[in-house]
Amino acid sequence: MQDGDTKQPTAHHHLVEAVAWRVHLNETGASTSETFQAWLAADPAHAAAWHRVQAPWRLFGEQATAPALMQARQAALGDAHRAAQRRRMHGTPARLAGRVLAASLAAAAVGGILLWLTLKPEIYRTDIGERRVVELRDGSQLSLDAQTEVRVAFSDHARELKLLRGQARFDVAHDVQRPFSVQAGKQKVVATGTAFNIDLLDDDLRVTLIEGSIVVLGAEAPPATAGPRARTPSSEPDMRRTIEERGIALKAGEQLSISTHSRPGIASASIERTTAWQEGRMVFEHEPLSVVARRMNRYSRRPLLIADERTAQLRISGVFKTHDLDGFVTTLTQYFPLQALVHSDGTIELRHE
Repeated sequence: MQDGDTKQPTAHHHLVEAVAWRVHLNETGASTSETFQAWLAADPAHAAAWHRVQAPWRLFGEQATAPALMQARQAALGDAHRAAQRRRMHGTPARLAGRVLAASLAAAAVGGILLWLTLKPEIYRTDIGERRVVELRDGSQLSLDAQTEVRVAFSDHARELKLLRGQARFDVAHDVQRPFSVQAGKQKVVATGTAFNIDLLDDDLRVTLIEGSIVVLGAEAPPATAGPRARTPSSEPDMRRTIEERGIALKAGEQLSISTHSRPGIASASIERTTAWQEGRMVFEHEPLSVVARRMNRYSRRPLLIADERTAQLRISGVFKTHDLDGFVTTLTQYFPLQALVHSDGTIELRHE
């Protein structure tokens, strides 16, 4: 602020002061000082600026070489250099006067970090047996099943998510200007306002439309909106190619299944069954025990192990509690000629008697 200027210090001014203090404390190896505490208490804006600097500053050392961050910093440094030459600070300790230019440049770097953090994808994870519901900043809701990981990246023109593993339900806030897409394995689901469930189990994928409309297409396809698409019967031999080239639109209550072991197919699905995991239940209908065991393993630190192919191919139907592994195993051994062997590491091995 120039001498004789009656304007109040700007937010940028406070930010520069906060960064100057950050530089000073770093260089002296001190965590605080009486003079710093006095500056912090002099104005609530000082504390706000200091809080704004802290988290990005910690990230500065860890992420300084990230390409996006370096570009953001470089774009800001020129402006900060010119601004620092025009500005003289008042109320800053005399011993910091020589650091004003460095502080201005550091403030620009912090600004770059703040920009980078805004664009940086957010990662949401759940552990074994854990479920979680997340409210995204566009108003959409993300429900994560156990052992699930989702990456979220928003921009002015798109909402791009990636299901890295596990199962999640997506309740999408309507925004026709920003398509909402979820990549899962080799497929991408595109919507603007709808609700759907994706279950990714290794290379097997199930996409179930709860309400609204979605398009499923190849993950490498260019950005698309969920407009009308040609419908391909599930029996068509080249359905996989159709998904890659044109995409397939699902109707509410339909489920697209894609597996490395069989052709893709579309079938009617029970929404209650598909979303039962949100209430702590798993519903199986004539599914191989090998698949059932992999799904149950999301909820227990005592994994199930299938000992032989005959056991793996047993077909299982029923409703089970996700956190009751003992009850699940007891039911299997009562209704099938199976025995359960418990190993020293807690693994439960299922095999034919």
